[in-house]
Formats: sequence, C-alpha cells, structure tokens
Amino acid sequence: MQRENINTQNNPAPRGGIDRRSFLKGTAALGAVAALGTLAGCASKSADETAPTKTAGEGGATDGTMTAQAAQQKWSFEIPPESIADDQIAETIEDDVIVVGAGVSGLVTALSAAEAGASVTLICAGTAPVARGGTFHAFKSTLLQEVGLGSPYDGIIGEFFKKEMMAANWNIDQRKWYKFYHNSEEAMNWLLEKMKSAGHTCVIENFVPDGNAGVNTSVVGGHSFMGGEIVSTGMGGPLVTSTLVAEGEKAGVTYLYSTTARQLVRDDDGAGRVSAVIAERSDGTFAKFVASKGIVLATGDFSGDKEMVAKYCPSVLPFLLENKDTYDAQFQFGGLMPGDGQKMGLWIGAAWQHAEQCTPMVFTGGPTATASPQTGLLMDAHGERFGNEDMTNSFLANALLQLPDQAAYGIWDASAASQFKWPAAGPYGSGTMEPADAIAAWEAACEQKNAVLVKGDTVEDVAQKLGLPVEATKATVDRYTQLAEAGADEDFFKRSELLNPIKEAPFYGMKYKGEDMLTIMGGLRTNANMQVCDENDEPIEGLYNVGTMVGDMYSNLYTLLVPGFNLGGTCLTFGYLTGRALAQK
Repeated sequence: MQRENINTQNNPAPRGGIDRRSFLKGTAALGAVAALGTLAGCASKSADETAPTKTAGEGGATDGTMTAQAAQQKWSFEIPPESIADDQIAETIEDDVIVVGAGVSGLVTALSAAEAGASVTLICAGTAPVARGGTFHAFKSTLLQEVGLGSPYDGIIGEFFKKEMMAANWNIDQRKWYKFYHNSEEAMNWLLEKMKSAGHTCVIENFVPDGNAGVNTSVVGGHSFMGGEIVSTGMGGPLVTSTLVAEGEKAGVTYLYSTTARQLVRDDDGAGRVSAVIAERSDGTFAKFVASKGIVLATGDFSGDKEMVAKYCPSVLPFLLENKDTYDAQFQFGGLMPGDGQKMGLWIGAAWQHAEQCTPMVFTGGPTATASPQTGLLMDAHGERFGNEDMTNSFLANALLQLPDQAAYGIWDASAASQFKWPAAGPYGSGTMEPADAIAAWEAACEQKNAVLVKGDTVEDVAQKLGLPVEATKATVDRYTQLAEAGADEDFFKRSELLNPIKEAPFYGMKYKGEDMLTIMGGLRTNANMQVCDENDEPIEGLYNVGTMVGDMYSNLYTLLVPGFNLGGTCLTFGYLTGRALAQK
C-alpha cells in the first residue's frame, strides 16, 4: 500500500451529506406469544407524516400542487454536491481493493480479497464494525451434514424458489438467487472454519417442520453462532464481525474507522472507470483512496434518509424515527443508514434498480415467530375478525397496513399452551416448548414494565384492557370458539388444526403493531457479478456493491421464510465471491 501526502495544509470543514439484545430479551419465553399473533412494537412514533414537497417546476402547476411533469424532477439527494478539489486532498492511499463499509458484507469482501492476495483498505464511517442479526442461511454446509440434515434442498429448490419468487411478484433478478444457491456451501464452510477456529459454537437454528403450512412453509438452514455473552441463536453477528476483523488483520487488511466516504471519482470526465473514493476523516481532512482493481460499496441501507424513503419505499414512512448516530447502530428499528453508497453511485451515473420500490424488512415481533404461521384469533380495533390469521410474521406486518391504526388485537386462553407447539429457542433438535413454559412466559410478560400482554379472568376483562369494544369483541370470540369446536372455519377457512376454543380462564391479550421496520433492502442496479450498472445495464468499470444495497434481490416484501437469507446471500456469499474475484483480476 502506497501513501502519498499531497496536501496537508487545508483542513476544510466537514461537508453535509432498539438495541437487538433488548428486542430479543426473553425471546425464548415469548415464542409462544409470538405464534399466537406476534410480539408488539412500542406505541407508534412516526417521522413527519408526508414526503417532502417538490416544486412544480417549468411546465408544471404554479399553485404548489403536484403534476405528472413535476413528479419527474430530481430529488435533492439525486443532485451531486460540488466536487472536492485536488488541493483539498491531504493524503492519497493506493491499494488493489478499497471497501467502503464495515458491516458483515464489507468485512467478508475485504478478508476474501486479502486472502486471495490483494492489498485491501477498508474505510468505515462508524467508529467500529457493526452487525445486525446473526442468522446466516446456507443451502448446504458441513454443519448441516454434522447435525444429520444432509442436503435438505435436494430435489425441491426449484419449486421452493418459485414460491418465494411469486411472493416477490417475480420482480427480482433470478440469477442472483441461483448464484446464492450454487455458492452458499463454499462461502458458509469458509466462515464456519474461521468461527470454529476462534472458539465459537456453530449451530443450526431450531426448526420444527409444519407439513401443512402450504405457502407459509419455511425451511431449515439458518446457521448461528454463540459464545461469551451471546447465549441465544440469532444474536451472533458481533461474534462474526470481530472474527472477520481479527482474520483480516492477520491477512493484511487496513481498517480505517471514522472515515466517511463522500464522493466517487470516475475518470474521463465522468464517463470512464471508477478509480477512487474520496473520504472525510474525523479531523475534517480529506483522503483519496485509489483502487487498481475495484471499489466495493458496502454501506448498508438508506432508511436514515427520509427523502430517499419517500421516493423508494414510502410505505414505511410512518415507521421512521428520529434516530441518531446510525453509523454505529447495531440493531435499531426506525431507520439505519443514510444511503451514502447509493447516493455516491447515483452521482456518477449508476442507475437505480429495475424495481424502483425497494423492499422493507418489517416485523410485528420476535424471531421465534418469523417462520411460524399465526395460530390465534386476531381482530381489528372494532373487535371484528378481519381474515385468515394463517400468515407469517412479515406478511402479518403487511396485513396490518389495511387496519385502523395499523394494529391488530389477539385474545387467547390458557388452553392454547397445550393446543399448539412452538419451536423452543436454541439449536436444531431443541424441540418444542412445554405447555407450562408457555404459560410461565405469558405470565412473566404480563408482569413486565410497559407490558405487551394483558391478562383477565374473563374475555370482557381483556377486551377492556386492550381498549376494544366489549360487546363486539365478546361476540367475535364466541363465534371463533364455535368454529373451533366444530373443527371448520366457515368464515375465513383457516386450517382446522390452527383453531382453538377460547373459553378456559385465565385469558390473555395483546395489541400487535407492524411498526418495527429494521431495514430497507435494495438500491443501485447490480448484475449477478455485483458490478454496479448504468441505465443501459452496462457495468460501470471499477465499481461493485454487496450486502443490503444490492439491487433487485428482493421485491414487495422480505418474507422471512428463509432464515438468514440476506446475511447468508448478499452479505456472506456475494461478499466472499466478490472479494476473491477482484483479487484474481
């Protein structure tokens, strides 16, 4: 790596451009609750109710109203800032590969490239690496073999992918999905070797198959890591990032934190190769990072920029919070990254993904419910049942958008503890929760500060505590009990095995909100080799991206039916392949 001090005199001013553990605390205990509906979020806290107003512009209306022509104008984030002049560059650093971002995808890319012989510098706007989640999917692996699951997708992957692609309206790049499938085994085995060498416990997450789930069918293959303070599955992301950094340091990767990428440099007056990225350091000085083989953007999502959300994912605008210091956020709902990589790409001529609307990852509760059909009765604010509750967590979050205050209300009784079986939190083979454990979980949840559950001796008690109309709610519960005892849902045709009478005290209830928006997937137009492309789908030489910001990987809704699809796919597998390919250029 060569470092050249170009100018050290200018110090320009900087240019503008729920903790996961808390969320998962008690996950095992609340798993039974989640399957009855799903864990509720906090009371709704929204950002400004509307998207930023755009000026009508030439040929549009002049009274402030929107017109079709005015809607085509550029948003403020699409307009490039003034170029950072050469005389403002305090230092130039040259390497084979420059990676921007220290999440899982960036760290994997940097280590993979370095192990394949490339010189690598990774720059990051935050003060340390970040990790959100901790479930990594792989379709095959040595660990799947070790626990006796073999190759669970053999013979079914085509049909399974068709079902998942249908949920995405087929508006995705199939080549990326199959590239993930064909290469996840190699990438996962690479990671497993490093995690085991670091002394961490590697497990397959627990999975209890439901042969009658139909379109709700989930699959096994979530790989998770535990060790030290991480004692639950799905929380081991920090173990992965710390291991990747330790291995990267041994492989010669240079890590520079508090270094925020501001602009990409594209040669030939903006028509040629992307050769460098200019970043601002904590002292306000600028450094240019020149890459001979490629620059990889791994800067995460854009949910921290309200204007970008208004254009590319407006459905989640009500769920945005005024989050601060998002560069260092680990697991935070309501908005994460400000879209630095996406903006820099747009400024040098990259196109947005083909599906203009990006895909939110929205929850109504904890991860033990994300791949289990909802079993209990759900009602709207009028105390009326609104449909077939047999849907997974993420789909329920979408369904809530149809309801008053985007909320549903569940009521169940003590008998539900033995009526249904919920997967126990833990490694594969942990089985299901005991009825006594489910009831203990409900009781504990009722006693928590700001409790998400309520309890009563009668249905009327619970309805009143939930703020529901008592008479209408009691009538709905009685009707549901009648259908359950008859063994047939004549109203909405839910599977008979998911019907349970509600008449055995005590009774429990919960309000379910769909406001827990973790991230937004998608961004720059990206081909199957992770090259960023222009509006003609031509790769922009020298520019790549990986991770959450990969375009056209998802559409409509992140279903959560493949546990760890994003971490295992766009972050691990694509990062691993991209780093190695760049080193071999």
